[in-house]
Amino acid sequence: MFVIDATYKTSSHGMTLFNIVGTSNTTGDIRNTLTTYHITGGWMEHEKTQNYLWVVQIFKDSVFPDALIANASLELPRLIYGQ
Repeated sequence: MFVIDATYKTSSHGMTLFNIVGTSNTTGDIRNTLTTYHITGGWMEHEKTQNYLWVVQIFKDSVFPDALIANASLELPRLIYGQ
């Protein structure tokens, strides 16, 4: 599972930090705990829909996830998958 999240203007230049992480229970640990690992991140100059779409589209093209879950966003999956 992959999670994409963004903060709100945390840099001294007013740029938004986005972070993509993954989670897995295949750590070899017998306790069946989840492990979170960093995949990528970066700064966006403006919080605009097309900037978020670019990040998600590049990620989708690189990793080929089977599903997309968007928190309270009906527009994002429609724009990415063309539905």
